[in-house]
Amino acid sequence: MTGASCRRSRSSFRRLPPSPDHRKPTQVPILAMTDRIKVLIVDDIPETRDHLTKLLGFESDIDVVGAAASGAEAIQMAVALGPDVVLMDINMPDMDGIATTEQLAVKCPAAAVVMMSVQGEADYLRRSMLAGAREFLVKPFSSDELTGSIRQVWTRERDKQSRIVAPAAAAAGATAGTAYAAPGTVVAVFSPKGGVGRTTIAVNLAVAAASLGGRRVALMDASFQFGDVGVLLNLNPKNKSIADLTSQLETGELEELDSYMIEHSSGVRVLLAPSSPEQAELITAMHARRVVERLRAEHDLVVVDCPSSFNDATLASSTRRT
Repeated sequence: MTGASCRRSRSSFRRLPPSPDHRKPTQVPILAMTDRIKVLIVDDIPETRDHLTKLLGFESDIDVVGAAASGAEAIQMAVALGPDVVLMDINMPDMDGIATTEQLAVKCPAAAVVMMSVQGEADYLRRSMLAGAREFLVKPFSSDELTGSIRQVWTRERDKQSRIVAPAAAAAGATAGTAYAAPGTVVAVFSPKGGVGRTTIAVNLAVAAASLGGRRVALMDASFQFGDVGVLLNLNPKNKSIADLTSQLETGELEELDSYMIEHSSGVRVLLAPSSPEQAELITAMHARRVVERLRAEHDLVVVDCPSSFNDATLASSTRRT
């Protein structure tokens, strides 16, 4: 396919008549005017942005709040506008849709991404989901598929937030005026298979919990050999990591733990993995257990990103004493 024909296919959308062969999205009821879905469109082709804007302009429950021509512009606009849903084209110069989605998951976690692509191969779908996309649409798609996907994604995210906010509000009211009345909750994110998005899930969970407010959230990178939490959050573990605490961990004294944690702009306090794999050998199961217990005592939620292998340190990081 030539470059010109590829660009034409990327910007082509058409309304398809109902037929037995055409996949229909699950019907989602149209919302009241007070519940308009804020949508940000991201595509480097002006004609596509204009077409999508006009197409969604006919929907009474959808409000297009902006249109970005690049990944960098999309991130800037998402932070400023706070969209509910981001329509993201996967093929963009400089920063593609997958890289942009990964950054949005950290900087604007409340925005649900619907990825759009002319490629329908499983690899594109897998990479999009690992980056944090909630839906994947193959171009050309019908207006019914587009609006149906937007409503489904928005409904799922709204329901998920309501399930999180209610317990958080109750907990905040019960513990108002007291500091760490009870140990926090430990959530260990683990998968025996690598490359499935374990670290992305752990980071997104911690950032989303911190965004609710009223909670102290810690994120511990327990993948001591090849931790990626620092990469996803753009934090440098060179001078601050769990490996620097080994001397204190031997004695059980963790007086300087706070000084080795890095506070991310989201409010999450992060304890990074060592910067070099050989330092991982210094960390024992006892060390990992003591760190988790200390973090639990000082935080409402502790998210632990575990490695994709079972060892004593992994088990110690993912289990706790009650």
